[in-house]
Amino acid sequence: MVDQALAAGHEVTAVVRDPGKVPSTVRAIRADLPKWTQTALEEAVSGADAVLSGLGARATRGRRGSRPKGRRRSWRR
Repeated sequence: MVDQALAAGHEVTAVVRDPGKVPSTVRAIRADLPKWTQTALEEAVSGADAVLSGLGARATRGRRGSRPKGRRRSWRR
């Protein structure tokens, strides 16, 4: 989402747990959202033309319980 916004020429501000994980061209605000107040979040996005949420998004690779194709569990008695 961030890469697409940057590629389209938008200025991006990201509210993240780890600012080191976003490109240096992004204004990063460090936050642990469960501990944030509504007021703090409103201030973080104040003046934005749009707000996009990636909350809960997960990469599909390495999901718990999945195995790469072709690998099978073998059981020996």
